[in-house]
Order: sequence, then C-alpha cells, then structure tokens
Amino acid sequence: MTRAPVAGGRVVRVATLLTLAFGAAHAQAVVSNGPRALARLDAIAARSAAVQAGLGITVPAGTYLRLEATVAGGPSRRDGAIVGGGRADLLGRFLVDPFAQTARGPYAGGGVSFRRDGGDRTRAYLLAVFGVEGRRRHGAYPALELGLGGGVRLGVALRGSPAGRR
Repeated sequence: MTRAPVAGGRVVRVATLLTLAFGAAHAQAVVSNGPRALARLDAIAARSAAVQAGLGITVPAGTYLRLEATVAGGPSRRDGAIVGGGRADLLGRFLVDPFAQTARGPYAGGGVSFRRDGGDRTRAYLLAVFGVEGRRRHGAYPALELGLGGGVRLGVALRGSPAGRR
C-alpha cells in the first residue's frame, strides 16, 4: 500500500494556527475594553499663558497604545488682559507598563492641539507629551504630565481604567 502525500495535514495545521491567531486577537480586544473617561488640569506657559480644565475620552488601540481626545477651556493671559480660551487635543500615548505591573507607569505620546484664545483665530500645534501614571485609586489612574504644544505644558490627569490595565 503506497501512501499519498498528505496535503490535508498542512491545511489542518494552517487552519489551527489561524484560529489561534484570531482567537488571541479577539481576546486582546475583549480585555482592552472600550472608551474611558478622562479629566485633566493644565498650565500652559506661552505668549498667551493659560490654565485650562478639560474632559475627554481615552480609547485602547492595542496593548500599548491609547488614543485620546480632549476638550479644555479656561482663562488665558494675553497682552496683560485676561480672556477666555480653549483647546482640543488629539493624542496617541505609548504605555511602557500597560498591565500596571509596577506602581508607576511612564508613557510618551504625540498628536495635535487646536488652541484659541479670546478673539484670535484657531491655531494648530504639534503636541508631544511625557508623563507617568501612579497607582490606581477609586477606579482611575492619576498622572503627571509635561508637554510641548502651543507652549510648555504641565498637567495633571485622571484616567478611568479597569483593574490591572492602564
């Protein structure tokens, strides 16, 4: 009895590998959950200095990447006068410790910021941030952040997150 080449064995192995790969990708999507709330307070040192409070969302876009959208507003000092100002930020953050295995989780990010002070036109700025998140408290991670984008920024943030995930 001669044995025919077993092409079916390869098909079974490839199908098994694809099933495992798609299963792992699905499991990662389930674990990362959906959008989470974000609250922040920033001091911006620039030609038009400002203190702004903001709200937004942060969305997991993989294990190590979070996408954020924030709107913020507050008083700005421009040419010796206090005027109202606001901004909208779109940011991607790369997390060094996405599973909260250490007490502090550093991150770096980049994006774009749209800022308007008083009657000025809206200006767009590139945004770069470096920060560190602390221990989870009451369902959220506090963070301290330093950035550049329309001036030097120093901010504090509070990001909602499930236990064991930043």
